[in-house]
Amino acid sequence: MDIAWKALFVVILVLLVLFLLAAAVGAVFFKMVLVREKHPDDPMNKSHVTPEELEHWRKVVREGNDWVASHRRQDVEITSFDGLKLHGLFVPAEGGATESHKFLLAIHGYRSGPMREYYYMLPFYHSLGYHVLMPDDRAHGKSEGKYIGFGWLDRLDCIAWANYIVETYGSDCEIVMQGISMGAATVMNASGETLPPQVKGIIEDCGFSTAKDVFAHEAKLRYKLPRWPLIPAASMICRLIAGYSFAQDEPVRQIQKAKVPFLFIHGSRDDFVPTPMVHEVYDACPTQKTKLIVEGAAHAMAYLKEQEEYEKAVKAFLESVTTPSALPVE
Repeated sequence: MDIAWKALFVVILVLLVLFLLAAAVGAVFFKMVLVREKHPDDPMNKSHVTPEELEHWRKVVREGNDWVASHRRQDVEITSFDGLKLHGLFVPAEGGATESHKFLLAIHGYRSGPMREYYYMLPFYHSLGYHVLMPDDRAHGKSEGKYIGFGWLDRLDCIAWANYIVETYGSDCEIVMQGISMGAATVMNASGETLPPQVKGIIEDCGFSTAKDVFAHEAKLRYKLPRWPLIPAASMICRLIAGYSFAQDEPVRQIQKAKVPFLFIHGSRDDFVPTPMVHEVYDACPTQKTKLIVEGAAHAMAYLKEQEEYEKAVKAFLESVTTPSALPVE
């Protein structure tokens, strides 16, 4: 009997040690990937592209920054569902809101910002008569927040921004949401909630299908760490500290409840969010949908790789989801 109890004690002790070890590793992973950076890295850095692509990207980002600096713009602010002050930059179309009722709500990606992902697109959207609102995600830029929402908490922020547009500019506006990377997960997650009727369509560019799968992919690719017990442990820590679990953050599930049309865009050379993920979310989407795979494009680089092809697909999508009168006459 004593031997049996000793054996049981050893088993329990070993399991407890393993649990604590897994929790510690999960906590470290959570801190590395989901806690706001105190000192953000170089905003002109991209580790997943070639030196030539990086040089081109830096050039167009600077040009986009100069373009924005030369145009009217307005800092705006809303309060999130959990009390955070969220910042956004509004760049109105030429002629102002009285001349156009089309709005692009542009959601950026993980540890990034509008300057890195949208500024260089603004001349294109302005040529189509779109006002552009570019929020800083929670725990990014000028927005408050300690913990990154990774597209799940952000989905409610995204909807709050859409409601802000309607409340500020009127119920006759037409809104298209666009998200890149984590921003694409944000707009897909938002599509599963109740959106304002003014949201006419969604463009998702290189978004992931589930948080747990993309975290597992990155942990293996970048750090040679196994999926188990790392991801379950990190998810548990995230639930306790940030208020959500990886199991909740599943765009492939949320998009099954979508009511608006989608345009899916992904690069064929994406190793940050693996290209097969776009096929998962595309197949899960029940609404009108179109898919563009840009050959040779790395993560979040589809626009810069094939700008003409990208703009053609986006313009065709916009024309299919907005009223004819909302598009400029050429």
